[in-house]
Amino acid sequence: MNKKYFITLLIILFLATAGFFIWKKLPASDENKATYTQVPDTVQTDKVNTISKNNIDTSNQILTPSEKNAAASNWKIYSNDKLGIRFHYPDTWLKQGKDAEVINLSGTIIKRGCYFSDSTNQTRFSLEYSLDSNAAKIFQYAKSQYNLPQNSSSNKNRIFLVDGSEAIEISKEFTVNGKGNKINPPLRIIIVDFMDKNKKGEIQIQFQTPVTKEFEEENNFQWLLSSFRFIKD
Repeated sequence: MNKKYFITLLIILFLATAGFFIWKKLPASDENKATYTQVPDTVQTDKVNTISKNNIDTSNQILTPSEKNAAASNWKIYSNDKLGIRFHYPDTWLKQGKDAEVINLSGTIIKRGCYFSDSTNQTRFSLEYSLDSNAAKIFQYAKSQYNLPQNSSSNKNRIFLVDGSEAIEISKEFTVNGKGNKINPPLRIIIVDFMDKNKKGEIQIQFQTPVTKEFEEENNFQWLLSSFRFIKD
């Protein structure tokens, strides 16, 4: 291989690699939506429209005074003025580092997130707040998933209210991982989606715990949702 041919090959490889990383960082356009979330280009709105307000579960919308006092006595409080949210969480959960931010090439923050875990109970919790134009589409996709048939009695979906905002909860039990390997014990994974008060941002909460701990930990999760509040309009 002569020197001129070798230099030419290096230049081609460099341009190809640079082009790939530039493409990964490009902001979403109307035709090519943001790459950080897996949302199909079309949403089956006919399924979305079948959801009735009569199906909304309001059982955990409000904590009684005694429940608020009990939660406040041994739970911590997460409050974020940038996100405009606040909620209580168990004192056994540890916050994982600083809040994360996703910024596009224009310097605009399009997503913020916070993450917690309980190493003893192997519980994980994440909250991500999408602030870009995809927010409404993500929520509509969550609604379409709510109406899909449930393949097992261990899977359960519901609609309820989070501080007055309609929320979609999808709960599934996983016995194998993405590689097809058996998970022991199986995991209970719950995803909750809802819009903010102004309908401009979408919040997705993900909760994961082993089924051997799900009764206690899922109750904690539902208490957390009950304590969730928007602290600014």
